Amino acid sequence: MKGTVPRMRHWKRAQSIGWRVLDGAGQVTFEDHGVLWEWLYEELAVSQGHRRRPGGAWDGGGPFFLWRAEVRHENPLALSYTRWGNRTESRLLGVEPVRSYWFGEVPNSSAVRSDWVREQLTLIAYGPAAYRKTRPGNPVAGLGQFLGELEQLPQIPFKSLVRWPKIRSLAGVPFRNWGRALLNRLREFVHVEQKLGVKEFARMAFHNAKPGGEFLNVVFGWQPFLRDLVSAMELSNSLDARLKKLRDENGKGIHRRETLERKRSTEDWSRAPTANPWDYVSGVRPSGLDVVGTTTHTATRTWDERVWFAGKYRYWIPDVNSLAWEARAVAALWGAIPTPSLVYELVPMSWLLDWFTNFGDVISNISTNAVDNLVLEYGFIMRHVLVEDRCRVDGFLQGSDLPGYQVWPSQYHSFQSNAKFETKARAGCNPFFPTAQPWVFQPGTASPFSAKQWAILVSLGLSQGFNR
Repeated sequence: MKGTVPRMRHWKRAQSIGWRVLDGAGQVTFEDHGVLWEWLYEELAVSQGHRRRPGGAWDGGGPFFLWRAEVRHENPLALSYTRWGNRTESRLLGVEPVRSYWFGEVPNSSAVRSDWVREQLTLIAYGPAAYRKTRPGNPVAGLGQFLGELEQLPQIPFKSLVRWPKIRSLAGVPFRNWGRALLNRLREFVHVEQKLGVKEFARMAFHNAKPGGEFLNVVFGWQPFLRDLVSAMELSNSLDARLKKLRDENGKGIHRRETLERKRSTEDWSRAPTANPWDYVSGVRPSGLDVVGTTTHTATRTWDERVWFAGKYRYWIPDVNSLAWEARAVAALWGAIPTPSLVYELVPMSWLLDWFTNFGDVISNISTNAVDNLVLEYGFIMRHVLVEDRCRVDGFLQGSDLPGYQVWPSQYHSFQSNAKFETKARAGCNPFFPTAQPWVFQPGTASPFSAKQWAILVSLGLSQGFNR
């Protein structure tokens, strides 16, 4: 029935490929024909019914899941050529590797259908982080954490960095420019794993004096130290404006949108050019040492993923104009109120647990901040993933005019085969549900750790090794 779910749209179209040979009298002496399929699946698997509002617009939200998969082949070529008095008629179409997906056949829908359960788990895992990033009244500076870690001030770095590639020393820098120069050296060292690569970073570490500990000193010492100073300066300059905003928004609906993840990547699957016409394409064409032609093959896979949050908050502070609330709000914005989140941040290695779980976000969400009676009236996590495989062959066949032997015209032709896989999903935001990080529910995707995270793990191992 119209309007029900799940609801699927499906079509398929057969594109003929093959060839036949005709003798001088026009009689078919051999033929071989096949089919290359184009197809589309599109399914609205989950969707909540909506109602029309009094103003005429439709309300939105609710669980939603749509997936789409398709394969297309473009620009077929009808080729005719004569060799030894026999005429060959061929139809070429389809570029590798897309032409070989499911052996050129139409797959069953279950072979390309995305998993709603796994998608829902992924979206739920983003919920606590989305709430933490968009929640009104959260701390701006981390004064409590800064004071808690004050006994572990970062050491003076770069004792041995003059022996590291890509890192410049301070020699020759005028004293008045040391502040800026030191900050630049910090930035260079923080990003050294990107310049060298993880393997080269590890190799160089064994040739320097405790570089693992030096790197950790920057990542867990200087970088947070400088970040806390910058946050404190920003809050000092904007504290009055932030308090005014909290008062103005008291009791009102607050709409928030936040991008939680944005990934774009491109893989190059191109194959080597050849001296034959239209290699990597289905169909028969002239071949042999006396055939002159070229083939240029280009193939890419692009991955585009976006995860975002949209929601509406409302809070009510009864004594919003009182000095007592203002004092508490100031302490909360400075991050100076003892909360479960502050205790968690001071626990050693809690950052490593956050790489695999969202416990830190959940603990932050249950901790008090500058506002009271906060309600998330609605909140949804959306995820859109688009994977496109684009394959193209540009080929040229040089003509031949040798009557009685071989005859064909010069031809230039391009073929295109594309595959597209797309999912759109939406689920409710649960800010208090502890789960694994989203990447755990999406196996086979890109590495969950950045180059910097890998460098931290390598450095931890190295510094422990040096201390034995």
